[in-house]
Amino acid sequence: MVFADTSLLDMFALPFMWRALVTVAVLAVAAGIIGLFISFRELEFVSDGLVHAVFPGL
Repeated sequence: MVFADTSLLDMFALPFMWRALVTVAVLAVAAGIIGLFISFRELEFVSDGLVHAVFPGL
């Protein structure tokens, strides 16, 4: 079996991969802020119930 001599950074030569990386980074920051807000307001069970109620509707 021959393995190609490529690194993990080679995939960022494609422009759509940069957009995907930026999108994931923005979503990670937003989810962290929202999660921290939910945790500080002690709304974990409310948010868990909302997820279980909304997800089947999607």
